[in-house]
Amino acid sequence: MNNKIKFTNKLSIQIDEKYYPKPAIKEIPKWYKDAPGNREDLVEVENYAHPITGTIKQCIPVMDSITSGYIIFSPVDLIITQIKGEPYYEWYGPNNNFIEWHPKEQGAGHPEANTNFIPKWINPWSIKTPKGYSCLFIHPSHRDDLPFKSMTAIVDTDKHISPVNFVFTLKDPKFEGLIPAGTPIIQVYPFKRDSWKMEIGNLEDKEESARFEWRVAKHSSLRYKHNSWTRKDYA
Repeated sequence: MNNKIKFTNKLSIQIDEKYYPKPAIKEIPKWYKDAPGNREDLVEVENYAHPITGTIKQCIPVMDSITSGYIIFSPVDLIITQIKGEPYYEWYGPNNNFIEWHPKEQGAGHPEANTNFIPKWINPWSIKTPKGYSCLFIHPSHRDDLPFKSMTAIVDTDKHISPVNFVFTLKDPKFEGLIPAGTPIIQVYPFKRDSWKMEIGNLEDKEESARFEWRVAKHSSLRYKHNSWTRKDYA
């Protein structure tokens, strides 16, 4: 049986359905779609552990990071200009506060607290997960093309079902331009909470790893996909 994550609009306004949260696999970045799977101008080396004819598009861990979880979007057009050396935010759409701020002092010491007021997306969506499940909120994976960076957070969304707002910073504090409605602003990874204890592997673990590497080395350059990968399902 599939687990269920529920997104509920808690605002008194209507949001266009095209800006509803959706599985990340339906919001693959254009650069990734356009990337070739192979590059003929790359030279394949003889070392079987590092064939380099494939591009990043053949890297299954990168693909998983892009396509796993869910995406939350900006529901309005956001215009950023500069007034007296500080970013000024305006938006077009329903008359709600979609951006609010923390004073810079609340981010004291954070390397990305680069303006006098730190903005945050006012998220209209409450999120509910099954008992024992939390959500990891990160900047959309491999979307370094965006002019902002949303900060990472974890919330126990099985117990806290109020909307979670997302602090972000501008990569360039002097940025001016449009962040259009429908821009991905956060990626949501639900996960089950467990207790963990760390260990450092011994000689037996080292030998086990070496035997595994020897076995998979005899397969194709997609050996991780063929030998270790488990398909993830987010709908």
